[in-house]
Amino acid sequence: MTPRLFRLVAATTLALPLVTMQACDDADAAARVSVAQSLSDAASESFLAGSDSAKINKVIRSLQSLSGGTKIQMATRDRMLSSMQLQLASIEMNNLYQAEVATRHDLLRLRAMADVAGRMSSFASARENNPGQTDMQALSDRREQISAQVEQLRQQSAQTDEPIRSTMADLELAAESVSSLRRQAQQARDEAAVAGTLERFPIIEKAIDLEREADRIEAEMMRKELSLELAYRPAKEMFNRSRGDLEAMVAEIDAASGSLEQSARDTRDAAAAARSALSELDGRITSLSRQVSERMSNDLRGSYETATRELSSAASNAKKAGRGGENSKLAREELDLLKNRIELADAELATMRVRGLDEWIRILELLSSNDDLGNRDAWKLEASEARTQRDSAAQVGLESIDSVLSSSSIGAAKLDLERSKAFLSGTAMPETPAETASEPRDAGRGRRTPPSGGGQASSAPVAGGTGYPTPQALAKAFNDAAASGNGMKVAIFMASATTSASPDKNQQMRVAAAFGNLLLEVLDTAKAKFGGTPPPEIDMMMQFMNMMSGIRVDPSSIKVTGDTATLEVSMMGQSETGSLVKTASGWMIDGDDTSGSPVPTMGDGEVDLTTLQNILKQLQDGTISNQDQFNEAMSNISLQ
Repeated sequence: MTPRLFRLVAATTLALPLVTMQACDDADAAARVSVAQSLSDAASESFLAGSDSAKINKVIRSLQSLSGGTKIQMATRDRMLSSMQLQLASIEMNNLYQAEVATRHDLLRLRAMADVAGRMSSFASARENNPGQTDMQALSDRREQISAQVEQLRQQSAQTDEPIRSTMADLELAAESVSSLRRQAQQARDEAAVAGTLERFPIIEKAIDLEREADRIEAEMMRKELSLELAYRPAKEMFNRSRGDLEAMVAEIDAASGSLEQSARDTRDAAAAARSALSELDGRITSLSRQVSERMSNDLRGSYETATRELSSAASNAKKAGRGGENSKLAREELDLLKNRIELADAELATMRVRGLDEWIRILELLSSNDDLGNRDAWKLEASEARTQRDSAAQVGLESIDSVLSSSSIGAAKLDLERSKAFLSGTAMPETPAETASEPRDAGRGRRTPPSGGGQASSAPVAGGTGYPTPQALAKAFNDAAASGNGMKVAIFMASATTSASPDKNQQMRVAAAFGNLLLEVLDTAKAKFGGTPPPEIDMMMQFMNMMSGIRVDPSSIKVTGDTATLEVSMMGQSETGSLVKTASGWMIDGDDTSGSPVPTMGDGEVDLTTLQNILKQLQDGTISNQDQFNEAMSNISLQ
């Protein structure tokens, strides 16, 4: 049960004595006193039910059977029904979230298998179409290059081991803490059940606090599990798989180096073997895609429909409660809050559905684009059906968001709702300010040069990055970049808007921003020229960086002290403090802050601008004109 639901139940319980007193004045006093007692019992039982759906449903059935009460009593019943149905929907949504995580794991497997199938198709086609002799020097050079990439992938794979071990250890400790807190909370409930009226409330409060702490730890566990499933483990699998592919290529080159004639025969054999392996992989992809499709069409879809029905019932009962309930300002505000929570849950449910379908559609489109896979026509049809479902779910979410936006009590949630609306409708959010340069800080003292004239910092950029006239303007630009859903744009923004006392660090961040902008231009050019897609290694990097689009800053949390400011930075519910500083060009992210948790920035590693610029030129003049050539050229890019 959520904290807000606890407050609603508590408010309902406190109101019951007044309802009872009114009932005693009516002709049917005995019956109405009985209704009041039933409402009181239901309030207690709903609290003791916790997150047990069966027990909550039992209470709901008992409330639905009530009749004969006053208008206020029946409105109280409807409000309790609405709150408990919202809780049931929340439980179903939590189960859906966990199921979506499991499904996402299979989607990642499908994505990786689709990438491998594409490589196999290209591998086989290239050897079937070019079975002639191979230049030995070219083979030798290529072998050296691939061996270096194998070593690089081995090191990257090794770097993921410690985060995985650390996260698993943290999850074990957290699970023990949750178990202990749940036991303590249950003991408190047991004590409350037998305690007197005056003693019961403090014990109930203790149980609530324990459950809240357990819920908080469980939420943190879910975030860590999601990070483990979506980042570290898929990264390690991808690194190992890519290394295996490259090692196979090295072995093939070694085998071909014996003689040119043998190389030609080996090439034809390799093409046949690739076709055979591709045929086997095709079967595995088809089998796994059917499993995912059945889960998406049956289990997940059914759970979404169940949650939708509960929310619809909750909304209906909330509306009924408004027609017959108390007319005080507090009662109206409490009911409006409940209605808003139902609409928000509707929007959240639709957003979950849309995100899952978006990923499924991307994979179906990738699979159906490979002409060597036998089930491609079925995947095209399924992608079309999934898009229809996606649009329908998005429409439901948009209607719920519009309903909440029309409320006068949404406050600071308006910005997040508008971003969610933009995501569901596919509306492009504003771009981040163009990358420019700003005045470096005073490196000798580690302080920034204040704007001349003592006035507001100018937004006109100078060497060193992009400044903003106010901390609020910087926060808005950051959130706009994050709302685009493109993690590379977030990284470019942070590299452009960060300043440091170190000239070398400033230069590294500007080069990183230039690399990001150039990479986006290369990918856009390849797509425009021949429908090119990012090579698997680049795509994996982009996917991981897209997690940065989940970062948000809270403009209302900004606190300015002279030439510095702090603000709250959050990702997946985790909130920390970041630092800003005023420079000659405006407000920027403090790249030297070591207290708390500074706003994250793009990495300080070296990037390969020259090679990327050459690739862009070759795309523009037609030297690179197909996906295979593009993959080959991009394999030379250094991302370290």
